[in-house]
Amino acid sequence: VDAGASIGDITLNLTEVFPNSVIHAFEPFPEFFKILNEKSEINKRIIPYSCALSDSDGVGFLNINKSEDTNSLLNSDVHESNPHSNLLETKETTAVETKTLDQIFPDETIDLLKLDLQGGEFNALQGAINLINDQRIKCIICEVIFDKIYKYQKNASELLSFLENKDYKILNFYQNHYHLGKLLQADIILYHKSISSDIDKLKKNKFLPFSKYLKRKWVE
Repeated sequence: VDAGASIGDITLNLTEVFPNSVIHAFEPFPEFFKILNEKSEINKRIIPYSCALSDSDGVGFLNINKSEDTNSLLNSDVHESNPHSNLLETKETTAVETKTLDQIFPDETIDLLKLDLQGGEFNALQGAINLINDQRIKCIICEVIFDKIYKYQKNASELLSFLENKDYKILNFYQNHYHLGKLLQADIILYHKSISSDIDKLKKNKFLPFSKYLKRKWVE
């Protein structure tokens, strides 16, 4: 599942990395969804959804911001100390359908859930509580915001505590973003403890000990 798929670049990458997969891609912003949908017409393993993931099924209001990559169901928290303030100014809002993962996948297992929802990640996880409790989400890639960017966003410690209490283990952080030396946000990779043995084998086979480097890259 690629939630916050934007124009589908990462979605396409996922189809290449996982050649036997089907990618369910969610994007509520109409202009982005149009491009995503065009890619799905070429690559039939991409299933597009023109809606936003949240903690309930219904209607929400998407804030379309000056930087459309920051669009969110949450209102922007614009203040002088926020380094993103000029990008977070809301130009308009549009009504969008909201859905929960529990409703869409009542019986399925999700191998990888990628969340890039601009502060809405916690709500989307709440909407997947049955999947999570049934251990039917194996791995998660989630954007974590360490700075106050959106109103009512859950802070990083709340988000990570929730996942750790649900038996997810942190593998690594990547794509760290800083401002004047301060960590603003990063993507985090987590896996459920039920697949720990498989992950441990992969780590030993792929990575050098006490290093972030892949064995293959090191040899090259």
